[in-house]
Amino acid sequence: MLEDAGGYGCAVEGTCGFWVSGLTMMMMMLRALRSLSRAQLLASRNKAPAQGTASAPPYYNYSTVRVIPHRLSRVKARGSGSKAAGIPRQQDDEDKSAHEEPPSIASMASAATAASAAEIGVLVIGGGAVGLSVAVKLAERQIGRSVLLVERHAKLGLESSSHNSEVIHASVYYPPNSLKARLCRQGNDMMYALCKEKDIPHANIGKLLVPKSQVELRLLPRILATALASGGQGVKLVNEDELRDLEPNVNAPAAIYCPTTGIIDSHALLQSYETSFLSSGGDIALNAEVVAIKKYQGFPAYKVEIEDVDLSSPNRKVKSRFSIQARSIVNCAGLGSARVAALAGIDVDKANYRLHPTKGVYFRVHKQLNKYPKMLVYPLPINGSVGVHTTPDLHGGMRLGPLETWFPQRKKGEGGRDSVEDFSHPGNESYYGAEGLDLSVGEEMREKFVESVRPFLPFVEATDIAPESSGIHSKLQSEQETGMRDWVIKHEVERGLANFYNLVGIESPGLTASPAIGEYVAQLVHSESK
Repeated sequence: MLEDAGGYGCAVEGTCGFWVSGLTMMMMMLRALRSLSRAQLLASRNKAPAQGTASAPPYYNYSTVRVIPHRLSRVKARGSGSKAAGIPRQQDDEDKSAHEEPPSIASMASAATAASAAEIGVLVIGGGAVGLSVAVKLAERQIGRSVLLVERHAKLGLESSSHNSEVIHASVYYPPNSLKARLCRQGNDMMYALCKEKDIPHANIGKLLVPKSQVELRLLPRILATALASGGQGVKLVNEDELRDLEPNVNAPAAIYCPTTGIIDSHALLQSYETSFLSSGGDIALNAEVVAIKKYQGFPAYKVEIEDVDLSSPNRKVKSRFSIQARSIVNCAGLGSARVAALAGIDVDKANYRLHPTKGVYFRVHKQLNKYPKMLVYPLPINGSVGVHTTPDLHGGMRLGPLETWFPQRKKGEGGRDSVEDFSHPGNESYYGAEGLDLSVGEEMREKFVESVRPFLPFVEATDIAPESSGIHSKLQSEQETGMRDWVIKHEVERGLANFYNLVGIESPGLTASPAIGEYVAQLVHSESK
């Protein structure tokens, strides 16, 4: 079982372990675990790397796929010791085994030959905030069933989870009773509680929704009604005088005030989820991209083909390929979620799962910072977009964004294959850093930023801001559609895919809702798995 993988970990910040690099060796390890004795496992723990092997850096920087077993949580990874994690120090047999040699590759291969194919209890695809939260809750619930999370990059949360506004939303825009509204509302409470419990940097600074014109002013009552029906706590309309008291430099005749909106350090959140998952018995494989999914006939389980990939360059590199079997699969692949659904045999067009990516650009404020509001200030949501808004950070800085542009969509099969911008084709290679995925931020967008915010921030000058960063957002609605599509969180049993769970189009407020999504999906898997 995966939870017995303690000896085959790594060395992180001075603690040594036994390294096995490459996907083939990883699978040997997984298959051998049931056959290895407890003494063998203990003997391999806390060992120095083999001669000629470099001491391992923190695994975020590791460029070869490997399994990160849950006992890694005892290691002082990135400054978090076992005492802080609440995990007792185990001595006796473990310490006595320090002089023993770890099992050899040959002995592991021999054990693997005799062992049955490795079965994962639950395979979570995608290591962003949502995937990690889902994995945490599944690991907490799974008794005797392993949970493995696979992430195609060398770092968790590399894509949308770390390229966003880092806002804790208050469930204002979303249709009442939609998944977005319900899970954002629950997630808002849960996120603040999680931040306090885990010491995750955050600030409850509040938000203002302001109209840019008299036409938009007339929309305020309708937006307020939606916010209240969606569960927004303490949301209210403020007049011009009340607005001046809240933010003197914001220009608007009225605004909607959202007191429970805040900001969070998304990187610290990801690290917290990761630590919780590992300490709950979960395992992580990095640089591991799912490339094929096949359901077994008459049995609710799946053969999953995974490639050991290097995505550190513009052109995807494949090192090796192997397969595992998983009893359940939870697709939390974010930008790749429609692609994974297609790998399982789902027609993304018939299912209405096709993703339409947008690029969101941010500029950072460098001048007149004292004039910018301390709260989040948003324009009204128009045509499904939240628009360019102020984004204070936890260090006293300020960004403006995101200014969204739609990626061009090619027709299926055009030029011999789908474009990399499609994101929904099984064979595409769309990922952060890919040759065809432009994440650059140019000076030519400066005036658009100024035009976007000057109606409510009249003091803004073009020289105040400079290009900073961008992120890709996966939307279910196309550029031609108005309004916001709801998330897809579904057990695909009706499509003949028992134990296959799709999370597709989890854009904003996915970060806010992530703890609630984790609970929701874990309950779904727990109650409906065959």
